[in-house]
Amino acid sequence: MDDERIKAAKQLQHYLESLLPSLTPDTRLIHSSSRQFHARYEMDGAIIGVEGAVQQVLAALRRERNAMLPVSYLPAEILAKVLSYGTLADTLSASWVSRAWRVAAINTPSLWTCLDLEAYPNNNFRALQLDRCGALPLELNLPIVKDLRSVLQPQTPYKGLLSRSYSISNLLNLGVLEGIDASRLQSLHLFSDAADLMPSRISVATPALRHLCMDMRSCELNHMAISINLLHTLHLYIRSAKADVVLKRLSGLPRLQELLVQWPPDGPDEEPMDIISRDILTEHNGLQRIYLIEPPKDFLSRFLAHFRPASHTNLYIAPCYLISNGILAHLRHQIATHTLWMDPHLCSFTFDHGTSVTKIMDTHVESTSFRGLPDPVGLGNLTSIIINSGPPPTSRDLRILTKLTKFSFTFEPAPLGVQQSPLADTLNEELVKSCPHLQELALVLRKPLSTNFFVKDQALETVLSFLEAWLLEYEVVFGTVRISDRVKPQRWSSQLDVLSSITWLFELRDIDLASQAPEFPVPRRFVPQRPPLRWRLPAPMLAPLDNFVNLDR
Repeated sequence: MDDERIKAAKQLQHYLESLLPSLTPDTRLIHSSSRQFHARYEMDGAIIGVEGAVQQVLAALRRERNAMLPVSYLPAEILAKVLSYGTLADTLSASWVSRAWRVAAINTPSLWTCLDLEAYPNNNFRALQLDRCGALPLELNLPIVKDLRSVLQPQTPYKGLLSRSYSISNLLNLGVLEGIDASRLQSLHLFSDAADLMPSRISVATPALRHLCMDMRSCELNHMAISINLLHTLHLYIRSAKADVVLKRLSGLPRLQELLVQWPPDGPDEEPMDIISRDILTEHNGLQRIYLIEPPKDFLSRFLAHFRPASHTNLYIAPCYLISNGILAHLRHQIATHTLWMDPHLCSFTFDHGTSVTKIMDTHVESTSFRGLPDPVGLGNLTSIIINSGPPPTSRDLRILTKLTKFSFTFEPAPLGVQQSPLADTLNEELVKSCPHLQELALVLRKPLSTNFFVKDQALETVLSFLEAWLLEYEVVFGTVRISDRVKPQRWSSQLDVLSSITWLFELRDIDLASQAPEFPVPRRFVPQRPPLRWRLPAPMLAPLDNFVNLDR
């Protein structure tokens, strides 16, 4: 690839040099005339066009040249920016790549502010890390121990670390923060197996707290000992505690933007219903992300019936036991959905509303036929449907989608002896009449994963019949057809001329429907991300960090 770029640059140079003799101006007296006046303006346009084309070529060549620069020669500030996207383990590994990388890592204090006392308990390494980060605020990940003093050196008071921290995770007891200046604290992760998570005798001032995660294992939450009125993020992992006190406090969190609640997967199917009042659910128009994981059925039913989402509210429910009935209509009929991405095998449904996304994970049910659209009432404005796997819908399922313009789906031939709807049940004359605005069709044909013996799918004949029916119905050729045939790709060759004549564009190409799923925002991470154990570099090996012996010069 590099040789091709160099060859192209030299060919361009020779071509431009060959043009110079014919462009050499002859000395002559120019008289005023309309012809010469217009010629001059045409020349100006030609010069601008040539300059633009040459600049684009030069920019491409310069990008290629910059890409050839070894990473060890990148400026230190660029290296530091690249390393900032990794974890502490990545910084440690990068500091041993070369001298330039080591200097960039060591001389960038912000790369050393994450103190993971659980993954790196070595006291010497901790002292070195504190020296590297200087006076910057810390991101502190505590080990799961009741007494912090047992894992810290006497010369490293734990209260000093806590007061310097803007983020603390795995805190077992709020009593540890008693008497500590927590004015810097912005993010707090509480994790407890004990009943003394929030002792009633203390109250901690946290004016800057914006993100709170509470992992309650076996405690009854009786009061809030910290300031939460200005929270932007609230995560609740409920094991055996009733969260009525916390959920009632939602009405007092006007700035809340992200809410995550997870119940135990085998917990009782009951929840205090007085916590789900209409006022609590309708006052939070600022909520941008809601994640409900393993919600009790009664809770979910009340929530979907009362909650009124704004156009910017992203909602995630896993699993949603009510997806097959009309309860979702109460939630989403107010917000138009233009794209529906489905994976029936994974029981995943993603509704794209333009300014927000709703993602539903249904309970897993094996089926050889399409189970129906999840929410017919809320899909009246649907313009695009993408089905990544599983049986495709029939034309009868799609007849309510009168505004559909794009239809993408996967079809697998039925294994021998298995009853399954043929492809003709989807692509037929009924679909032509039901979806008059359809302009783009993408079909992925692939073999069943379970067997190599399957029924002939008749895909070529079905697609031809559908396109001919479209031409007869509307007296115009169909728009765009893309086929990804992983069963028998050579069968389309004999009919390419016919297919091209009855479509605006016909393509045989690989199609990845999984990558077309609407992107859903990821919840905030409270515990530092770590690499797999086999990649983690032990802290004791890093004691001589300032020794540059055996490093590239």
